[in-house]
Amino acid sequence: MAFSRFDFDMLVPDLARAALHGVKAGERIDLDAQASRAGVTSDKLRVLAAALTQAGFATAGADGALRRADRRVHLFAVDLGGTKLHAALVDETGEILDEIVEATDRRGGQAVVAQIGATCDALRAKAGLAVADIAAAAVGTPGAAHPRTGRIAMAPNIAGFDALDVCGALRARLGVPVRIENDVNMAALGEHAAGAARDLSDFALVAFGTGVGLGLVLNGALVRGAAGFAGEIAQLPLGADPFDRANYRLGPLETVIGSAGLVHAARMRGLDDVEDVEGLFLRARAGDARAKSTIGEAARTLFLALTAVRAIVDPERVILAGGIGLQPEIAAHLSRIGADHPFAPKFAVSALGPRAAIAGAASCAFAEALRAQSQS
Repeated sequence: MAFSRFDFDMLVPDLARAALHGVKAGERIDLDAQASRAGVTSDKLRVLAAALTQAGFATAGADGALRRADRRVHLFAVDLGGTKLHAALVDETGEILDEIVEATDRRGGQAVVAQIGATCDALRAKAGLAVADIAAAAVGTPGAAHPRTGRIAMAPNIAGFDALDVCGALRARLGVPVRIENDVNMAALGEHAAGAARDLSDFALVAFGTGVGLGLVLNGALVRGAAGFAGEIAQLPLGADPFDRANYRLGPLETVIGSAGLVHAARMRGLDDVEDVEGLFLRARAGDARAKSTIGEAARTLFLALTAVRAIVDPERVILAGGIGLQPEIAAHLSRIGADHPFAPKFAVSALGPRAAIAGAASCAFAEALRAQSQS
Protein backbone atom coordinates (compact mmCIF):
# COMPACT_ATOMS: atom_id res chain seq x y z
CA MET A 1 0.00 0.00 0.00
CA ALA A 2 1.54 3.31 -1.10
CA PHE A 3 -0.40 5.39 1.43
CA SER A 4 0.35 5.35 5.14
CA ARG A 5 -2.46 4.83 7.63
CA PHE A 6 -2.18 8.53 8.48
CA ASP A 7 -2.89 9.48 4.85
CA PHE A 8 -6.39 8.08 5.27
CA ASP A 9 -7.23 10.73 7.86
CA MET A 10 -7.27 13.66 5.44
CA LEU A 11 -5.07 13.32 2.35
CA VAL A 12 -6.85 10.39 0.71
CA PRO A 13 -10.45 11.59 1.23
CA ASP A 14 -9.42 15.13 0.27
CA LEU A 15 -7.87 13.96 -3.00
CA ALA A 16 -10.71 11.59 -3.87
CA ARG A 17 -13.46 14.05 -2.97
CA ALA A 18 -11.85 16.85 -4.99
CA ALA A 19 -11.34 14.56 -7.98
CA LEU A 20 -14.97 13.39 -7.93
CA HIS A 21 -16.50 16.81 -7.23
CA GLY A 22 -18.85 17.89 -10.00
CA VAL A 23 -17.99 14.93 -12.22
CA LYS A 24 -21.06 13.26 -13.75
CA ALA A 25 -21.44 9.58 -14.58
CA GLY A 26 -19.26 8.64 -17.52
CA GLU A 27 -17.14 11.79 -17.36
CA ARG A 28 -13.38 11.62 -16.94
CA ILE A 29 -11.90 11.94 -13.45
CA ASP A 30 -8.78 14.11 -13.40
CA LEU A 31 -6.69 12.65 -10.60
CA ASP A 32 -3.50 14.15 -12.01
CA ALA A 33 -4.58 17.71 -11.25
CA GLN A 34 -5.34 16.88 -7.61
CA ALA A 35 -2.17 14.84 -7.22
CA SER A 36 -0.07 17.67 -8.63
CA ARG A 37 -1.68 20.17 -6.24
CA ALA A 38 -0.97 17.96 -3.24
CA GLY A 39 2.45 16.74 -4.37
CA VAL A 40 1.35 13.09 -4.49
CA THR A 41 3.70 10.58 -6.09
CA SER A 42 2.76 8.45 -9.11
CA ASP A 43 2.68 5.21 -7.11
CA LYS A 44 0.16 6.72 -4.70
CA LEU A 45 -1.87 7.96 -7.65
CA ARG A 46 -2.08 4.42 -9.05
CA VAL A 47 -3.20 3.05 -5.68
CA LEU A 48 -5.87 5.73 -5.37
CA ALA A 49 -7.16 5.07 -8.90
CA ALA A 50 -7.39 1.34 -8.16
CA ALA A 51 -9.15 1.96 -4.85
CA LEU A 52 -11.69 4.29 -6.46
CA THR A 53 -12.41 1.66 -9.08
CA GLN A 54 -12.67 -1.30 -6.70
CA ALA A 55 -14.84 0.66 -4.26
CA GLY A 56 -17.29 1.44 -7.08
CA PHE A 57 -16.65 5.17 -7.32
CA ALA A 58 -15.06 4.94 -10.77
CA THR A 59 -14.55 2.69 -13.80
CA ALA A 60 -11.44 2.21 -15.91
CA GLY A 61 -12.19 2.63 -19.62
CA ALA A 62 -10.61 0.84 -22.53
CA ASP A 63 -8.54 3.97 -23.19
CA GLY A 64 -7.11 3.76 -19.69
CA ALA A 65 -8.99 6.83 -18.51
CA LEU A 66 -10.70 6.84 -15.14
CA ARG A 67 -14.40 7.73 -15.38
CA ARG A 68 -17.15 8.37 -12.87
CA ALA A 69 -19.20 5.24 -12.17
CA ASP A 70 -22.87 5.27 -13.05
CA ARG A 71 -24.10 4.56 -9.53
CA ARG A 72 -24.23 6.34 -6.23
CA VAL A 73 -21.99 4.97 -3.50
CA HIS A 74 -23.48 4.79 -0.02
CA LEU A 75 -21.69 5.05 3.31
CA PHE A 76 -22.90 4.70 6.91
CA ALA A 77 -21.86 7.34 9.45
CA VAL A 78 -22.60 7.41 13.18
CA ASP A 79 -22.09 9.98 15.92
CA LEU A 80 -22.57 8.03 19.15
CA GLY A 81 -23.01 9.84 22.45
CA GLY A 82 -23.87 8.75 25.95
CA THR A 83 -27.44 10.00 25.55
CA LYS A 84 -27.98 10.35 21.79
CA LEU A 85 -27.22 8.31 18.68
CA HIS A 86 -27.14 10.05 15.29
CA ALA A 87 -26.88 7.66 12.34
CA ALA A 88 -26.83 8.73 8.70
CA LEU A 89 -26.70 7.31 5.22
CA VAL A 90 -24.28 9.52 3.25
CA ASP A 91 -22.58 9.65 -0.12
CA GLU A 92 -18.90 10.19 -0.90
CA THR A 93 -19.31 13.99 -0.82
CA GLY A 94 -20.62 13.85 2.75
CA GLU A 95 -24.18 14.72 1.74
CA ILE A 96 -26.68 13.19 4.15
CA LEU A 97 -29.22 11.14 2.21
CA ASP A 98 -31.24 10.07 5.25
CA GLU A 99 -30.71 10.02 9.00
CA ILE A 100 -32.01 8.73 12.32
CA VAL A 101 -31.60 10.42 15.70
CA GLU A 102 -32.66 8.55 18.82
CA ALA A 103 -31.73 8.02 22.46
CA THR A 104 -28.72 5.77 23.06
CA ASP A 105 -29.66 2.40 24.53
CA ARG A 106 -28.90 2.81 28.23
CA ARG A 107 -27.92 -0.84 28.59
CA GLY A 108 -24.68 -0.06 26.74
CA GLY A 109 -22.24 -2.63 25.38
CA GLN A 110 -23.64 -5.15 22.93
CA ALA A 111 -27.09 -3.51 23.11
CA VAL A 112 -25.62 -0.33 21.60
CA VAL A 113 -23.88 -2.35 18.88
CA ALA A 114 -27.24 -3.94 18.09
CA GLN A 115 -28.88 -0.51 18.08
CA ILE A 116 -26.33 0.84 15.59
CA GLY A 117 -26.94 -2.22 13.42
CA ALA A 118 -30.70 -1.68 13.59
CA THR A 119 -30.39 1.96 12.47
CA CYS A 120 -28.25 0.85 9.53
CA ASP A 121 -30.84 -1.79 8.61
CA ALA A 122 -33.63 0.79 8.82
CA LEU A 123 -31.82 3.29 6.62
CA ARG A 124 -30.91 0.61 4.09
CA ALA A 125 -34.47 -0.70 3.95
CA LYS A 126 -35.90 2.76 3.41
CA ALA A 127 -33.45 3.39 0.57
CA GLY A 128 -33.94 -0.08 -0.93
CA LEU A 129 -30.28 -1.05 -0.45
CA ALA A 130 -28.60 -4.37 0.27
CA VAL A 131 -25.68 -4.83 2.66
CA ALA A 132 -23.34 -4.94 -0.32
CA ASP A 133 -24.49 -1.45 -1.33
CA ILE A 134 -22.85 0.07 1.78
CA ALA A 135 -19.17 0.64 0.99
CA ALA A 136 -18.02 1.24 4.59
CA ALA A 137 -19.05 2.61 7.98
CA ALA A 138 -17.47 4.90 10.56
CA VAL A 139 -18.49 5.52 14.17
CA GLY A 140 -17.47 8.38 16.43
CA THR A 141 -17.67 7.28 20.04
CA PRO A 142 -16.88 8.71 23.49
CA GLY A 143 -13.65 7.46 24.96
CA ALA A 144 -10.19 6.75 23.59
CA ALA A 145 -10.14 4.44 20.57
CA HIS A 146 -6.93 2.43 20.31
CA PRO A 147 -5.38 3.34 16.92
CA ARG A 148 -4.58 -0.27 16.00
CA THR A 149 -7.13 -2.46 17.77
CA GLY A 150 -10.10 -0.07 17.81
CA ARG A 151 -10.88 -1.05 21.40
CA ILE A 152 -12.39 1.71 23.54
CA ALA A 153 -11.09 2.97 26.90
CA MET A 154 -12.34 5.76 29.16
CA ALA A 155 -15.97 5.72 28.02
CA PRO A 156 -17.86 5.95 31.34
CA ASN A 157 -21.05 7.21 29.66
CA ILE A 158 -21.61 3.95 27.73
CA ALA A 159 -21.61 0.95 30.03
CA GLY A 160 -19.52 -2.02 28.97
CA PHE A 161 -17.82 -0.39 25.98
CA ASP A 162 -14.38 -0.73 27.53
CA ALA A 163 -14.91 -4.48 27.92
CA LEU A 164 -16.05 -5.01 24.32
CA ASP A 165 -14.23 -5.22 21.00
CA VAL A 166 -16.53 -2.54 19.58
CA CYS A 167 -14.89 -2.37 16.17
CA GLY A 168 -14.95 -6.15 15.72
CA ALA A 169 -18.52 -6.39 16.96
CA LEU A 170 -19.66 -3.69 14.53
CA ARG A 171 -17.88 -5.31 11.60
CA ALA A 172 -19.65 -8.57 12.38
CA ARG A 173 -23.03 -6.86 12.76
CA LEU A 174 -22.84 -4.52 9.77
CA GLY A 175 -20.95 -6.77 7.37
CA VAL A 176 -18.84 -3.88 5.98
CA PRO A 177 -15.44 -2.31 6.75
CA VAL A 178 -15.73 -0.19 9.92
CA ARG A 179 -13.60 2.58 11.36
CA ILE A 180 -13.87 3.69 14.99
CA GLU A 181 -12.66 7.09 16.21
CA ASN A 182 -13.03 9.22 19.29
CA ASP A 183 -15.99 11.56 18.80
CA VAL A 184 -13.91 14.73 19.25
CA ASN A 185 -11.44 13.47 16.66
CA MET A 186 -14.40 12.90 14.36
CA ALA A 187 -15.55 16.47 14.92
CA ALA A 188 -12.06 17.74 14.04
CA LEU A 189 -12.12 15.76 10.78
CA GLY A 190 -15.60 17.07 10.08
CA GLU A 191 -14.47 20.68 10.49
CA HIS A 192 -11.59 19.95 8.12
CA ALA A 193 -13.85 18.34 5.53
CA ALA A 194 -16.58 20.99 5.52
CA GLY A 195 -16.13 23.54 8.29
CA ALA A 196 -13.83 25.97 10.05
CA ALA A 197 -10.63 23.95 9.44
CA ARG A 198 -10.82 23.64 5.67
CA ASP A 199 -7.36 24.11 4.13
CA LEU A 200 -5.69 23.74 7.54
CA SER A 201 -3.20 20.95 8.18
CA ASP A 202 -2.32 21.95 11.75
CA PHE A 203 -5.19 22.74 14.13
CA ALA A 204 -6.94 21.68 17.31
CA LEU A 205 -10.64 21.39 18.08
CA VAL A 206 -11.68 21.70 21.71
CA ALA A 207 -15.04 20.19 22.59
CA PHE A 208 -16.20 21.98 25.73
CA GLY A 209 -19.50 20.75 27.10
CA THR A 210 -20.46 17.88 29.38
CA GLY A 211 -16.78 16.98 29.19
CA VAL A 212 -13.64 18.59 27.79
CA GLY A 213 -11.73 16.97 24.95
CA LEU A 214 -9.34 17.89 22.15
CA GLY A 215 -9.02 16.66 18.59
CA LEU A 216 -5.52 17.42 17.33
CA VAL A 217 -4.41 17.44 13.69
CA LEU A 218 -0.74 17.94 12.81
CA ASN A 219 0.78 17.73 9.35
CA GLY A 220 -2.54 16.63 7.91
CA ALA A 221 -3.15 13.66 10.22
CA LEU A 222 -4.87 12.99 13.51
CA VAL A 223 -2.61 12.69 16.51
CA ARG A 224 -3.88 9.67 18.44
CA GLY A 225 -0.92 8.70 20.59
CA ALA A 226 0.27 5.19 21.40
CA ALA A 227 -3.05 4.03 22.88
CA GLY A 228 -5.47 6.68 21.62
CA PHE A 229 -5.22 9.04 24.61
CA ALA A 230 -3.77 12.05 22.77
CA GLY A 231 -6.07 15.03 23.23
CA GLU A 232 -7.48 13.91 26.60
CA ILE A 233 -6.97 17.40 28.02
CA ALA A 234 -9.49 16.67 30.76
CA GLN A 235 -6.51 15.07 32.48
CA LEU A 236 -4.39 18.23 32.48
CA PRO A 237 -3.42 19.20 36.06
CA LEU A 238 -5.41 22.42 36.01
CA GLY A 239 -8.32 23.60 38.13
CA ALA A 240 -8.43 20.73 40.61
CA ASP A 241 -5.92 18.61 42.53
CA PRO A 242 -4.52 16.03 40.07
CA PHE A 243 -3.54 13.77 42.99
CA ASP A 244 -7.01 13.69 44.51
CA ARG A 245 -8.53 10.32 43.62
CA ALA A 246 -11.93 11.98 43.37
CA ASN A 247 -10.66 13.72 40.21
CA TYR A 248 -9.23 10.61 38.53
CA ARG A 249 -12.37 9.57 36.64
CA LEU A 250 -13.16 12.87 34.90
CA GLY A 251 -9.73 14.47 35.18
CA PRO A 252 -8.86 17.71 37.02
CA LEU A 253 -9.77 20.08 34.18
CA GLU A 254 -13.12 18.46 33.37
CA THR A 255 -14.00 18.19 37.05
CA VAL A 256 -13.84 21.98 37.29
CA ILE A 257 -15.10 23.28 33.93
CA GLY A 258 -17.23 20.45 32.56
CA SER A 259 -20.98 21.07 32.80
CA ALA A 260 -21.30 19.47 36.24
CA GLY A 261 -18.32 21.46 37.50
CA LEU A 262 -19.79 24.72 36.21
CA VAL A 263 -23.12 24.08 37.93
CA HIS A 264 -21.28 23.24 41.16
CA ALA A 265 -19.21 26.43 40.90
CA ALA A 266 -22.37 28.48 40.35
CA ARG A 267 -23.98 27.02 43.44
CA MET A 268 -20.86 27.73 45.46
CA ARG A 269 -21.39 31.37 44.49
CA GLY A 270 -24.92 31.27 45.89
CA LEU A 271 -26.84 30.43 42.70
CA ASP A 272 -28.69 27.53 44.33
CA ASP A 273 -31.48 27.58 41.75
CA VAL A 274 -29.15 26.93 38.78
CA GLU A 275 -29.84 23.34 37.70
CA ASP A 276 -27.88 23.15 34.46
CA VAL A 277 -25.48 25.05 32.22
CA GLU A 278 -28.30 26.49 30.15
CA GLY A 279 -29.74 28.06 33.29
CA LEU A 280 -26.32 29.46 34.19
CA PHE A 281 -25.95 31.21 30.84
CA LEU A 282 -29.51 32.55 31.06
CA ARG A 283 -28.69 34.08 34.44
CA ALA A 284 -25.50 35.62 33.04
CA ARG A 285 -27.38 37.14 30.11
CA ALA A 286 -29.90 38.59 32.55
CA GLY A 287 -27.02 40.44 34.18
CA ASP A 288 -26.26 38.26 37.21
CA ALA A 289 -22.68 39.08 38.26
CA ARG A 290 -22.21 35.70 39.98
CA ALA A 291 -23.15 33.79 36.82
CA LYS A 292 -20.87 36.00 34.73
CA SER A 293 -18.02 35.39 37.14
CA THR A 294 -18.53 31.62 37.03
CA ILE A 295 -18.42 31.58 33.23
CA GLY A 296 -15.44 33.94 33.13
CA GLU A 297 -13.42 31.79 35.52
CA ALA A 298 -14.17 28.67 33.45
CA ALA A 299 -13.03 30.47 30.28
CA ARG A 300 -9.82 31.55 32.02
CA THR A 301 -9.08 27.96 33.07
CA LEU A 302 -9.77 26.75 29.53
CA PHE A 303 -7.44 29.44 28.19
CA LEU A 304 -4.64 28.12 30.42
CA ALA A 305 -5.21 24.61 29.07
CA LEU A 306 -5.08 25.81 25.49
CA THR A 307 -1.90 27.81 26.02
CA ALA A 308 -0.37 24.56 27.30
CA VAL A 309 -1.47 22.87 24.07
CA ARG A 310 0.09 25.66 22.04
CA ALA A 311 3.35 25.40 23.99
CA ILE A 312 3.65 21.74 23.01
CA VAL A 313 2.29 21.54 19.44
CA ASP A 314 1.56 25.13 18.30
CA PRO A 315 -1.61 24.58 16.22
CA GLU A 316 -2.41 27.25 13.63
CA ARG A 317 -5.92 27.59 15.06
CA VAL A 318 -8.03 26.32 17.94
CA ILE A 319 -11.66 25.69 17.00
CA LEU A 320 -14.26 26.06 19.74
CA ALA A 321 -16.97 23.40 19.79
CA GLY A 322 -19.31 21.64 22.19
CA GLY A 323 -22.42 22.81 23.98
CA ILE A 324 -20.52 25.28 26.16
CA GLY A 325 -17.73 26.11 23.72
CA LEU A 326 -20.26 27.35 21.17
CA GLN A 327 -21.76 29.86 23.57
CA PRO A 328 -20.70 33.36 22.40
CA GLU A 329 -19.59 34.32 25.91
CA ILE A 330 -16.77 31.75 25.77
CA ALA A 331 -15.29 33.09 22.54
CA ALA A 332 -15.63 36.63 23.87
CA HIS A 333 -13.81 35.78 27.11
CA LEU A 334 -11.02 33.94 25.31
CA SER A 335 -10.54 36.81 22.87
CA ARG A 336 -10.40 39.33 25.70
CA ILE A 337 -7.90 37.28 27.70
CA GLY A 338 -5.84 36.53 24.62
CA ALA A 339 -5.62 40.18 23.61
CA ASP A 340 -3.31 40.81 26.56
CA HIS A 341 -1.40 37.53 26.38
CA PRO A 342 1.67 37.17 24.12
CA PHE A 343 1.27 33.41 23.73
CA ALA A 344 -2.47 33.20 23.08
CA PRO A 345 -3.65 30.72 20.43
CA LYS A 346 -5.76 31.93 17.52
CA PHE A 347 -9.40 30.96 18.00
CA ALA A 348 -12.28 30.23 15.64
CA VAL A 349 -15.79 28.97 16.30
CA SER A 350 -17.01 25.67 14.83
CA ALA A 351 -18.85 26.16 11.53
CA LEU A 352 -20.73 22.86 11.84
CA GLY A 353 -21.74 22.93 15.50
CA PRO A 354 -23.34 19.68 16.68
CA ARG A 355 -23.13 18.20 13.16
CA ALA A 356 -19.32 18.25 13.03
CA ALA A 357 -18.90 14.67 14.29
CA ILE A 358 -21.34 13.20 11.75
CA ALA A 359 -19.50 15.10 8.99
CA GLY A 360 -16.24 13.62 10.26
CA ALA A 361 -17.75 10.13 10.35
CA ALA A 362 -18.87 10.59 6.74
CA SER A 363 -15.32 11.52 5.72
CA CYS A 364 -13.89 8.60 7.69
CA ALA A 365 -16.31 6.12 6.12
CA PHE A 366 -15.27 7.36 2.66
CA ALA A 367 -11.61 6.96 3.60
CA GLU A 368 -12.25 3.49 5.05
CA ALA A 369 -13.91 2.34 1.84
CA LEU A 370 -10.82 3.41 -0.10
CA ARG A 371 -8.40 2.00 2.50
CA ALA A 372 -10.10 -1.39 2.44
CA GLN A 373 -9.83 -1.55 -1.34
CA SER A 374 -6.22 -0.31 -1.43
CA GLN A 375 -5.26 -3.23 0.83
CA SER A 376 -7.15 -5.89 -1.13
